[in-house]
Amino acid sequence: MPVVRANACDFPYETVGSGEAIVFLHGETHSTRLFDDQLRYFGRSHRRIAYDRRGHARSEVPLYG
Repeated sequence: MPVVRANACDFPYETVGSGEAIVFLHGETHSTRLFDDQLRYFGRSHRRIAYDRRGHARSEVPLYG
């Protein structure tokens, strides 16, 4: 899984498909797993992008904020 580093924190992300992009952002107590069904469905016709917000699931927990 690719990782982008931003503000001293690593964010694993997924991007699959082609066409118009849809970005999936989860709420405070979730992860990208919340969108498993939607990611599969839209991945057939759209480029889908998903990542876990800072401190959630696979992303790093920074020492600040």
